[in-house]
Amino acid sequence: MVALGKQLGAVGRCPAEDRNLCGMPWSGSHLCGGDDYPKLSGQPQIYLSRQLHLFQQRIRGGSENEELMHPIVDKLTDEQIEALVAYYA
Repeated sequence: MVALGKQLGAVGRCPAEDRNLCGMPWSGSHLCGGDDYPKLSGQPQIYLSRQLHLFQQRIRGGSENEELMHPIVDKLTDEQIEALVAYYA
């Protein structure tokens, strides 16, 4: 599970379906956080999972950039979300 999450996070691709999840990799600076995005590394699994599901349901807000996540999370299956969560947590 962690290996799949690492691949999804590192290259932004779904390997089984050979398609991009987003235009940018989720690795590197996303692990540390920054001014424009939250730190993902070390967050509780339940928190990360909930946030991704809230984005899918269009319930998660909090910033003017929240819509950037919609095209990404719309492509994620529950298994892929849990793999990403396992990797980042």
